[in-house]
Amino acid sequence: VYTGIYKVTATGGTPEQLTAPQNSSDSDRFPSFLPDGKHALFLYLTGSGKEDLVQVISTDTKEVKTVGQIQSDAIYDPSGYLLYQRSGSLVAQKFDLHNFTLSGEAFPVIESRWADASAAMILVSISSGGEMVFRGGKLGGEAQLTWFDRDGNSVGKLGEPAQIFGPVLSPDGKRVVEQIGDSNGTYTLWMLDVARNVLSRFTFK
Repeated sequence: VYTGIYKVTATGGTPEQLTAPQNSSDSDRFPSFLPDGKHALFLYLTGSGKEDLVQVISTDTKEVKTVGQIQSDAIYDPSGYLLYQRSGSLVAQKFDLHNFTLSGEAFPVIESRWADASAAMILVSISSGGEMVFRGGKLGGEAQLTWFDRDGNSVGKLGEPAQIFGPVLSPDGKRVVEQIGDSNGTYTLWMLDVARNVLSRFTFK
């Protein structure tokens, strides 16, 4: 059950609810901070899937602004673009951080990487230096984390193939946090040291 988006301090405490879906069949998902640390992108997912919206929320005032009608989550690229999915391809479009608007035409960054074009989560993370890591291929089964440059060329692999979900790259590009599933379908969090290519588990439930 998705009940909206919450925030909590880095030291823990009682979560504060920021959003609440308008209808029981809708949900707010996949929040990701913008560089100022005070605003976050998220996907407002409707039950029909035809009116999904990427929105921005202020974590201080809870004010919400719609960025556009986009049927996947979106993340901000430090070079000034918003990345999201369109028809099974990862695309980029110019994004203004001051008024939270898109401009220009979206162009493909990686084409046809998601077999299911209706998938709502793009599973991409970008470091502050612009390095990108993403989970490609079919959703479900094993996957391999792979480095790509800005021209879409594969430049190396990370870790070993596994049932990986939701990899997140640290801002300095030195670590990747990922969910890895076992044979029972249970997912736990693991951290990958990029330089040493060493994986270590840090949740056990």
